[in-house]
Amino acid sequence: MDNMTHRLISEFGDTSNIQDLFKQFAKEIRGKYSDTYGDRVSLKVKNWKIDLKFYVENNRDSFNTRYTIIRAPFNNLNKFRCSIAPENFSDKIERFFGLKDIETGHQQFDIAFRIKGNDKNNVKLFLDNTKIRSIFLKYDFLNLEIKDDEGWLGNHYPDNKDLLYFSTQNFIYDIDILKDIFELFTESLIQLNKLGIVEDKDPDVPLLV
Repeated sequence: MDNMTHRLISEFGDTSNIQDLFKQFAKEIRGKYSDTYGDRVSLKVKNWKIDLKFYVENNRDSFNTRYTIIRAPFNNLNKFRCSIAPENFSDKIERFFGLKDIETGHQQFDIAFRIKGNDKNNVKLFLDNTKIRSIFLKYDFLNLEIKDDEGWLGNHYPDNKDLLYFSTQNFIYDIDILKDIFELFTESLIQLNKLGIVEDKDPDVPLLV
């Protein structure tokens, strides 16, 4: 896995161009741009919707932290939980109480990522997908988790309605990277549906923030 972060993610990009970036990205993936709840790009995949937004967290020390967030709500048919993050993100996934460390049997992937889940067999079957693993291995910041809400400032969901979720500090301005992450989401939703985890049905969950 190449260390490409320094040239693929810009911490101090020109935020005035975000609208143009999102419109161009939406056009290239045949998605939809909206500015109703801030600049957003969404893509319909079967009965699911993948959503991109940039988010700025205002800190008390006047230093604003920027995030790229991509998420997709879905109906979770068996309470499956999974978190995949680079080894150096260990502080992030210590939050997942009750989830066990899992090895997939794919040595390169197991070395590069820390994988946690509540169903070892389904985690291994999910990551048997070659395309999913290959996208993860392209970048040193990719992470993916299934979560039940977005925290006290975000969206909250009814039981059995969960979220496939990616976030990273800084804004991702590279359209090719955004395409790869959307492809990761698409492939993940399809794979999880094949495993009987994600229902092929509109979860009817509005993403208002």
